Amino acid sequence: MISSKKSSIKIGSFFSSNSNVVVKSKGIGSINIGDYVQVGPNVVIVSSNHSFKTKGKKIHEQEMDEGHIVIDDDVWIGANSVILPNVNIGKGAI
Repeated sequence: MISSKKSSIKIGSFFSSNSNVVVKSKGIGSINIGDYVQVGPNVVIVSSNHSFKTKGKKIHEQEMDEGHIVIDDDVWIGANSVILPNVNIGKGAI
């Protein structure tokens, strides 16, 4: 789990994750994970993504888009899932 100075990662009680899980918050982004969340192998949860808004400008030259991720209580995130900025996963979701 990695966060930058202005970002945050909060994880509730009874969190469980498998191997090769990445949780990364960057810039002004945030990740809030509730209680009793289970995460399968090879899952990526990142609060930033490459911007591609400016036509004619290479993607690696553009800034990053940052946002917030909320994963409510009692959620199971299956293997190989990718969760990007501005996603809310509701209570009890699979």
